[in-house]
Amino acid sequence: AVDLDGVEFWSSDDDLTLGKTETVVKKVGIPKKHYGVNRLIITLESEDEKIVKEVKYSLSNNSSDNPRNMSAGTVTHLSRNYGRIEEAAPILANAGFGVVRGEELPWIGFEQQKGVLKLDDRMKKNIEYFDKYGLKYIQVFNSSVSFYQPEGIAWNMPVSTPEGYRALERYACEIAKAAGDTLLGIEVWNEYHNSGFSGPFATNPEVFAQLHRSVYKGLKSAGTGALTIGLDEDPWGYIETQIIQKTLDVLGDEKAMDAVSLHPYALDGAAIENNERLDGFVDGTLSALAEHGYSKDTPLYITEFGWPDSLFKFDYEKRAARIIRAMAYYSAKYPNLATLCNYNLFDYADVWAAGNISEGTFGLVESYDAAGTEIPHLAKPLYTAFAYWNNLAAENKFIGYVDGIDSQKEAGYIFKDRNGENYMILANLEENDKNIGVKLGVDS
Repeated sequence: AVDLDGVEFWSSDDDLTLGKTETVVKKVGIPKKHYGVNRLIITLESEDEKIVKEVKYSLSNNSSDNPRNMSAGTVTHLSRNYGRIEEAAPILANAGFGVVRGEELPWIGFEQQKGVLKLDDRMKKNIEYFDKYGLKYIQVFNSSVSFYQPEGIAWNMPVSTPEGYRALERYACEIAKAAGDTLLGIEVWNEYHNSGFSGPFATNPEVFAQLHRSVYKGLKSAGTGALTIGLDEDPWGYIETQIIQKTLDVLGDEKAMDAVSLHPYALDGAAIENNERLDGFVDGTLSALAEHGYSKDTPLYITEFGWPDSLFKFDYEKRAARIIRAMAYYSAKYPNLATLCNYNLFDYADVWAAGNISEGTFGLVESYDAAGTEIPHLAKPLYTAFAYWNNLAAENKFIGYVDGIDSQKEAGYIFKDRNGENYMILANLEENDKNIGVKLGVDS
């Protein structure tokens, strides 16, 4: 057995006598202390030939008795047939995630006949597995239904008529009742560039504001405590189109959300630290909320962020370090941070094969090709790094920054863990081939 760098940490030799049709099963005890992605190299030699088989496997240091880290989550697209809940839920739980965000309770599936709202079998199974594995779920509202659309407006664009708004309110209410405590909230999604959902309404603050009102009223009527998580934009929606500010202006002092969702992507490859564009986006949005009567303690959900492997030339460990650094940065900077969701759980082999290498390589785990992969959804280094982070960060508290360091070159954070012990996270911001950029759990 060797680690990702090829350093051997375990070996075993056996003499075997096999007949032509005989099968031998050999169990081995590999030490469970080499976390991350490892390789088991199996060599079979006879007088006539030598056969070598290599099997990758991953090991994380999180265990089932650790509490879920409710400040960490990821994104699934199970409704698009990327993975199954039977596989996704244990993968998330095994890494200590507390929150999952996706499209697994969509309106189009809940109201398949106009006026008849009920869970189908797939939705029931999703809720069952979220409950079984202790996961809280955020539903992304990013598709409507054809019954309530004017002529010429596709089903998957937002509703924009009085009847449609009332129907959306009813959906929000009834899906919350059906999902119960599992449903953490509904996001009102509106990324500017998406022609599939926002379409002609992408920069229409009147429609966007009314979507918030409908979801908010519906969830309050349900009485389950599910949150309306609003705005749900990336930097373009604040800096270029200013749809965030315009929507808040339309709403005025009317409260139409319980929390805010932002997507601080840096897809140019830039780091989170010392990033004026991303800090301006998040800080500016929070200031705009405060100007419209929202508390400074309004929960912040960063429901999409991250970088694909392709941006790091498939240096998996460097990407893992970059994202864990971002988790520490946002956890320290924003006391109102509720959950930060890395985008996303699975790689998308078909998207990658179609030429979109960026969108296809955001996953924490590999896509599963039954013909070519021994381990379904093999975990990447980022997955095992998240398991370690979630082990440390579950129920932790930010204490302060490390003094005496150059903030342009380094970052240092002090947290108190759930056992009352302080620990530091140190990050070297001067990335190079030999420096992956982060040390977790340094002695305080």
